[in-house]
Amino acid sequence: MQKLQTEAAGLSAVMRRDIRVSKPRMTSPKYHRNSIFKDDEMFPRYTFRHSHEKFIRFLLINPTIDTILNRMPDLGLSDWWLSSGCLFQTVWNLRVGRPVTEGISDYDIIYFSDDLSWEAENEVINNCSTLFEDLPVYIEARNQARVHLWYKEKFGVEYSPLKNATHSLWRYPSRTSAIAITKGEDDVYHLSAPFGVEHALAMRVEPNRRTKANVVYSAKAERWKREWPSLRVSIPEQ
Repeated sequence: MQKLQTEAAGLSAVMRRDIRVSKPRMTSPKYHRNSIFKDDEMFPRYTFRHSHEKFIRFLLINPTIDTILNRMPDLGLSDWWLSSGCLFQTVWNLRVGRPVTEGISDYDIIYFSDDLSWEAENEVINNCSTLFEDLPVYIEARNQARVHLWYKEKFGVEYSPLKNATHSLWRYPSRTSAIAITKGEDDVYHLSAPFGVEHALAMRVEPNRRTKANVVYSAKAERWKREWPSLRVSIPEQ
């Protein structure tokens, strides 16, 4: 109870915090109608632009996310983002009144480097381990420029080369999870969400019909549903 009260105070502080947020780009208009989530005190009905700013503010309640975003520039990567589960699951925890970090298994860092060698990627992984060794969480860093080299062998689905780190979001098995955030050198937060953030805010899990990763999607959705029983999960078309 004390932890929840502390996080409630933290939420109030973050909502008043002066942060700089880049203007979101409407990359996929059909998914960016007015928000579909239920009105309530913490999550009122926002327009597309406001929902992105509010989403970022909710993420900063999670101290691990805030720490990662503040430290990552120290690695000198030009195209890096914190992505997926740790983001929308933070918001889900806020929605259901759980401790903000509960149920989050890892924190995924995606980046893009033209050096496709495993040695270069492993160096980034080791640097991340050193940078965040004081955090009691599992942090995984992956070069998105290399994903096509191993994806088919691991998941059984063809995967063509990516053009940049956030290009990968279009291919995530779930639209709900296709979200990433970074912090620029000018201290401006940038959110990339090609399908919007409304499904995540509404605790709705939707498949990405652009992909053929139904097996991967179903496994992830089943795991999320066990952890957050109030989720509404859509079944992918066969």
